[in-house]
Amino acid sequence: MGLLNQLPSKAEAAEQVRLPPAACAGMTAPGEDGNSVDDENHAAIRLDLPTPDSEVAVDEQGKIDVKGVLHKQAQMVDVSIGKLVTTDFTLGPPPDGVSRWASSWKTRLRPPQLGKNLVCVRAKRDPKRSARILRSFTIVDRIAPSNVSGLAVGDITPTTARASWGEATDNYGLAGYEVRVDGGDPIRTNVGTRSYTLTGLSPDADHTVSVVAVDLAGNKSAVPAKTIFHTKELPPEPDPNAELKFDVQEGGAVARWQPDPNGDFTGFLRGCPGLQAGEESDSCGAGQGQPDRRQGDPASTPHGRDAAHNGQELSTVSPPR
Repeated sequence: MGLLNQLPSKAEAAEQVRLPPAACAGMTAPGEDGNSVDDENHAAIRLDLPTPDSEVAVDEQGKIDVKGVLHKQAQMVDVSIGKLVTTDFTLGPPPDGVSRWASSWKTRLRPPQLGKNLVCVRAKRDPKRSARILRSFTIVDRIAPSNVSGLAVGDITPTTARASWGEATDNYGLAGYEVRVDGGDPIRTNVGTRSYTLTGLSPDADHTVSVVAVDLAGNKSAVPAKTIFHTKELPPEPDPNAELKFDVQEGGAVARWQPDPNGDFTGFLRGCPGLQAGEESDSCGAGQGQPDRRQGDPASTPHGRDAAHNGQELSTVSPPR
């Protein structure tokens, strides 16, 4: 025998706080004292933990203990919190001060959600005599998640970088990770995201990034993972006055210039019938030359007219990127 059913969604969990578990359906919800007025047959069963309207903390395995006392002529049926039901119990001798005609019972389970909960405990003595207890209590988690390991920064540019890190662990469940850049406001990622692109960085400068894990109760890693990285310099601005050079060939001319430090641009003027190799002046009349078909990226590849060559348009080839 063991745990039955699956853990609920967040919406289902919220509804279960308001409604008793199915095993205690129809019972009046616990009042201010944490107990239902409809508890049945206390001679057969007693619920000692959790106490009414108390706080119970999950342990290192994310579980809690539910335990009490059972009449020796009775049998445990089940314990349920929300839709989580267990029929796995450990029976033992009665606690001190309890009649030897009783035995202790105990079960361990992982609650479906933190916060306010209702627990239903059932037992029976014979087919016509049953016992039910419905009680409210609050489940908390006071254990912080593990520290984050493996923090690294890559894909560094003058203004951006990408941080990545290893998976953290938690006794009950992680909610996500919290990233800070240069001590700024925290940036939250979800539990399945272990990388983040940092933007708006200052060029050619040291920056610090830190990451902590955050669990479902809001606890954070004790020691943040930290690393320092340096952004790249901004590239030099293009020179608008870069020298334009011509290499006159038979039937045309090759123009070269470098407005961008990342590479040369090359243009070719063709279709001038009278232009001979070695000539330094254009023998074409205005408008006679025919430009090459345009190549490269039209948004970034320059072309224009050159006064020394009677206004002929230059076709251009972008440099490799």
